[in-house]
Amino acid sequence: TENPVKGVDVFISDQHGELTLLDMMEASANGKIPDDMPNTIVSDDDGDWRVNEQVVEEYDIVKHRIRWKKIPRVALSTVTPFQNTYGCPFKCGFCNFSLTKVHKKDMGMLMDELLELAEQGVSETVWFTDDNFFLNEKLIIEFCERFIEIGAPFAWNSFVRASSISPKTVDLLKRSRCSLLILGLESGSQTILDNMWKKDTVEHYAESIKLLVEADIDLELSFIFGYPGECERTVQETMEFINKVPTSPTQRSYLYLFKFNVLPLSPVFEQDEREKWGLTGNFADWRHDTMQSDQVQGFLKTVAQTAEPTVFNYIDPAMGLDRRQMKDVMVGRDKLARHILANGNTDDQAAV
Repeated sequence: TENPVKGVDVFISDQHGELTLLDMMEASANGKIPDDMPNTIVSDDDGDWRVNEQVVEEYDIVKHRIRWKKIPRVALSTVTPFQNTYGCPFKCGFCNFSLTKVHKKDMGMLMDELLELAEQGVSETVWFTDDNFFLNEKLIIEFCERFIEIGAPFAWNSFVRASSISPKTVDLLKRSRCSLLILGLESGSQTILDNMWKKDTVEHYAESIKLLVEADIDLELSFIFGYPGECERTVQETMEFINKVPTSPTQRSYLYLFKFNVLPLSPVFEQDEREKWGLTGNFADWRHDTMQSDQVQGFLKTVAQTAEPTVFNYIDPAMGLDRRQMKDVMVGRDKLARHILANGNTDDQAAV
């Protein structure tokens, strides 16, 4: 097909692709982009694409260990991204990351890396970027105990499954200087959680959030609206769940709202699931037996405007704001932040 992406010569096509990328960069540096390299899709002189042979890359996360002492201090940030695992063993219906093999460094290697990073004296917070670092309660306990033991001088943030949260893990999270956790709750309706194959309950979600708020750990809570089975009743259940999120004077719960997308390689994309839900369409343009994609915009706006206990921290384009309106929101947020910094309060309505 004709190349619709101007200025792009090569796509890397592999679940990992790092080795292919390195080979392609080396070839490009030598002045030629090969047209037959495995795991690549190459644009030819006529603007058409050539899809080359797929050869699965061997992936060894141990070889991806970062040598932090070799990185110049000026290249480091006070907030440092850090990867310990790759992959996710779960099968949430909406997700196209599901059922990838999990690779992880052993705990000794992880602690060695963290100590090496600490010696650089730059990082104040480590942000674990893993798809699913804490797969279960046991891993949280092991990590937190080791982190406390080595005395790492920084706070840390991570994704976490709500199913891993318990009174014991929350105590360890707090003592190990966990400052923020991201929870992909996705719905406050048990009906939708079951449809998504989330394997958790609204009641456990509520208890997990309560424990984390009481421990003064900030949260990012994400929700998806429009998954098959979604209707006005289930949206209302999610709104009620959000509005029951507890608050404290210092802890912050950020709210992230997303429109459901029908993604290739996700379980719900497959024909049997489509037939089950009457699902047609792809990506952001779809309809199923209980909703169509155009309805979601209104629900997102309503939730964003009425979710009082949380800090609304993400603006999805699906809410229907154009670029000018998005900029107005950002400028308004900036003005308010500057006012608080200068005055210590938000009493002056002119600041809003």
